[in-house]
Amino acid sequence: LWDPVTGRVERVAHFAAMQGGTRLRLHLEGSGAVFVVFRSPAQSVARLSGIARDGVEVSLTGRDMPPIIIHKALWGPAGDPSRTKDVTDQVRRMLTRRGAQWTVAELASEGDPALNVVKTLRVEYEVGGRRMEISAIDSETISFVLPSDAAPDVTVTASPAGPIVAEIRTPGRYTLRLAGGATRTLSVGPLPRPLSIDGPWTVRFPPRWGAPPAIALNRLASLSEHSIAGVRYFSGVAAYSTAFQVPAGLLQPGYRLTLDLGQVAVSARVRLNGRDLGILWHAPYRVEVTGLLRPGENRLEVEVANLWINRMVGDEHLPEDSRRNPDGTLVEWPEWLEQDRPSPTGRFTFTSWRLWGKEGPLPASGLIGPVTLSAHAVRLVPARGR
Repeated sequence: LWDPVTGRVERVAHFAAMQGGTRLRLHLEGSGAVFVVFRSPAQSVARLSGIARDGVEVSLTGRDMPPIIIHKALWGPAGDPSRTKDVTDQVRRMLTRRGAQWTVAELASEGDPALNVVKTLRVEYEVGGRRMEISAIDSETISFVLPSDAAPDVTVTASPAGPIVAEIRTPGRYTLRLAGGATRTLSVGPLPRPLSIDGPWTVRFPPRWGAPPAIALNRLASLSEHSIAGVRYFSGVAAYSTAFQVPAGLLQPGYRLTLDLGQVAVSARVRLNGRDLGILWHAPYRVEVTGLLRPGENRLEVEVANLWINRMVGDEHLPEDSRRNPDGTLVEWPEWLEQDRPSPTGRFTFTSWRLWGKEGPLPASGLIGPVTLSAHAVRLVPARGR
């Protein structure tokens, strides 16, 4: 398996070669993708013919995905019911034709209720017995949240010449059957409890973009919900930092540690104890931190970049700085812009077409969390001999 995001290559150890194909189980989380590469003959790979946990077989196939049931879908400008269209049936058809992800603006193919005005699609739906709501504006891709299979109790990878590596997420007694007939048994006791990194957090903002130099947060929440207008309408890169304590028991050998940022809007650069762990740009926002933590105090820094929409909505609360048509398009280029001077009314952004009104919905912004550290066991399984 080749991960196109990280470049990591893993040799699959649990698969079934059958007439006309090969069966294996892929666990893909949100926005996940993997290339399955057939490079070596199956018999050259140290592999397992089966795995059982506490006597129950670990299947190579997942469960069927339950259907998405659309209860109600409305599309129109925020707060303008006179120009809001019921698109329930159209959204149902879009799901059939396009699946669980598509651009909201595609709804215009069956009529636009407010031409040249930014509209919001609001959908109430049900999947797997769970009622949910989702919303997105014209330019965004709507992504219906689907229940995913839980991460497998155990995953195994093989090395060209060496042991099989078993990563175990659920305690229990595991029986691993090698393709040659031998068996291996692993017993894994209770795993360390996940550690919640609650803060408090310091958030620093760049100068001259309307936000204060820094704020303190006792708990994480979307910046778009903050009481200070400069924070609520901030667009750019906000730098979060906190210190947290790690108990020595979480750092015992034989465990792989993962830092999970929870919800992020929309991308994050992570530094742990001064070590740059790179940029996370899609969910799940997780990174392995094995060997990077120390007993006692640790320091976490997360730089989060959000969208320009927030600041553009905020600017609509300031006086106009250019001549506009009723639909928000520009009549002429303003003199201050052509002379490369700041806006005379204090606006931070400029567009040739006003896409956002001051009552427009603010997208989620910043590090929202929850931020956690979790551990799962890693065991080496000899692949040779009885």
